Amino acid sequence: MEQKVAFINMEEVLTQSPIGQQEIDHNAKVKTVLLQAENQAKETYQAMPEEQQQKSRAADATILNRQWVAEQNHARAESLKAITTVVETYRKSHNIALVVDSRSLIAADKENDISKDIISQLKDVKVDYGKLPEISVKQAVEAAK
Repeated sequence: MEQKVAFINMEEVLTQSPIGQQEIDHNAKVKTVLLQAENQAKETYQAMPEEQQQKSRAADATILNRQWVAEQNHARAESLKAITTVVETYRKSHNIALVVDSRSLIAADKENDISKDIISQLKDVKVDYGKLPEISVKQAVEAAK
């Protein structure tokens, strides 16, 4: 019995399926939360001496940037998990032995590309990215300590 192998272009699936747009929308919401926290911190730090303000802003920038990267990574992982679930269901229902990402291929027949099929399967999938981050800003007295 011949084993069927297929491949998908994950970049294409992410950019052309609703999953990619959901991830973009989620990341935009996260960015808004982080920017609001940054602005709130700037207002809180106005009562501080200039040197302390600079130190506090630098520390905030580091924390917010780490949070931003972590949130982006989490969103991508959730998107990939949703795509993988659909790919696995498709693989089983079409008796495919193996599905690989096209970035791992050296050569393959275009007929084995199931990207368009996967994109159509994803049209009604909604990804739960979890809650938006909650950022609290220390009051000027706490931050100065």
